[in-house]
Amino acid sequence: MDGVPFDALARLRRDHPVAWVPEIPVLGWPQGPGFWLVLRHGDVESVLTRPELFSSALGATQIRDPATPEALGYVRRMMLNMDPPGRSRLRRLLSRSFTPRAVSPLEDKIRGHARAICDAAQRPAWRLRRAARSPAGRGRIARGPVPDAGRDG
Repeated sequence: MDGVPFDALARLRRDHPVAWVPEIPVLGWPQGPGFWLVLRHGDVESVLTRPELFSSALGATQIRDPATPEALGYVRRMMLNMDPPGRSRLRRLLSRSFTPRAVSPLEDKIRGHARAICDAAQRPAWRLRRAARSPAGRGRIARGPVPDAGRDG
């Protein structure tokens, strides 16, 4: 399959807006436990605002669940894996950095990085994976609106 499967997603959204997805072995990772795919905006909002029923922090959102409690603790500190109110607090803090006024001066730089990502995606996959393993490589692939002085690598 090439590109985003818009037709398949539209069909799922219409016919099965909440679907169980088995996790097949992929890229050397073993089979995973599976996950629920939630496709309608209202359903997604409901999931995101009810962490007592739906939690990203329970197993995290990586390609496979972390193997150890220590690894799970580490990935729980990532915003993507947080539940409210921790995620809400970080979103409020970060949203100021992503207003049109804040991003506008960075537009040319962002476009350049987007082009670099697209160019990298045309290279053999092993080169992209190798670059993504190090903080410096990830920085070359894409930089966000965080000043270089505030970066860890």
